[in-house]
Amino acid sequence: MSRTLDTNASTPGLVWQRVVRLHGPDRSCGPGTSEDDVPRPTASADRQSVQLCCRAPEKEMKRLQGNGVGYQRRGLLRAGLGAAFGSAFSLACTPEPVSFKSVDITGATYASNFRLRDQLGNVRTLADFKGKIVIVFFGFTHCPDVCPTSMLTLTEVQRLLRPQGDLMQVLFITVDPERDTLPLLKAYMANFDPGFVALRPDPDELKNVAGEFKVYYQKVGGKTPDSYSMDHSAGKYIFDTAGRVRLFSPYGAEAAAIAQDIKTLLRT
Repeated sequence: MSRTLDTNASTPGLVWQRVVRLHGPDRSCGPGTSEDDVPRPTASADRQSVQLCCRAPEKEMKRLQGNGVGYQRRGLLRAGLGAAFGSAFSLACTPEPVSFKSVDITGATYASNFRLRDQLGNVRTLADFKGKIVIVFFGFTHCPDVCPTSMLTLTEVQRLLRPQGDLMQVLFITVDPERDTLPLLKAYMANFDPGFVALRPDPDELKNVAGEFKVYYQKVGGKTPDSYSMDHSAGKYIFDTAGRVRLFSPYGAEAAAIAQDIKTLLRT
């Protein structure tokens, strides 16, 4: 059963903080519980059950009519058949519960849009990618471990989705526009997949988009002015093909778990 995160938080970084609390201080943010397997009757089994219900022996019906109770029994039989058909119809029309390994944030009112330039200088919005599963990740090119690890995980997710890999779009939003120029972002994306899109906000845009996605970021000084680092939220937002935010995948989630969630979104 998937875990549901409170979508009413309004403080930047609160989603990340709650996810960390959910998984514990050891940052074991791996996959959650597995999907429930809900058995469903096959079409042939349904037909067989209906046929068995409808087989009222003709001689038995005549005997009931001869005893003067035919109409009453027929009424009971019809009521029984109606109940049987109603139960079968209810079973057939009840949707299977959807379960995810990531944190389910369906219905969240944040992380709804952006308007940023990509590594080629083109202005992009979330609507540009409708029809695809979109994964949004915030990071920076000078990141020593978390960012490249996460990006490699996403390349593996795309591989696991083949032949549906083209239905997944990765968007990398830099939290370090000061150093991450468009040419540098283009080269960085090429290290993972040329189809991945990098987005570079200016400082004011970064503040707005980070607030919209409830992402934490903070500059951490180094030994020299240019050797600083960036603390930032390391989770990933996953959008369905209609452009609605659906899942939050914490840092450390396995590629197989993310790929399974994407397959579930593509089926529903």
